[in-house]
Amino acid sequence: MEVCWEPEWAKVVAALLGLCMARTLGHSRVHLESDAMTVVNKIKNNTHGLSPMFVFFEEISVLKACFDYFECSHIKGGGGGGIQLLT
Repeated sequence: MEVCWEPEWAKVVAALLGLCMARTLGHSRVHLESDAMTVVNKIKNNTHGLSPMFVFFEEISVLKACFDYFECSHIKGGGGGGIQLLT
């Protein structure tokens, strides 16, 4: 069975998994970068909605409150984004 996600779904799930990993590893300062402007805006604004995708955004909202420092920013496409763990 092959699974194919829309790009926005893949990027929000990647962000969530990155934050889960950062929390599990005990990091307290996180800078999340993504080349998906819509994902960045929804994370920054704690956007809510009825789409099933918003379950992931709600979980991100809960997780980002666990960090002493959390920033989310947009980067130009091609980089893929990522998580920077700040010390």
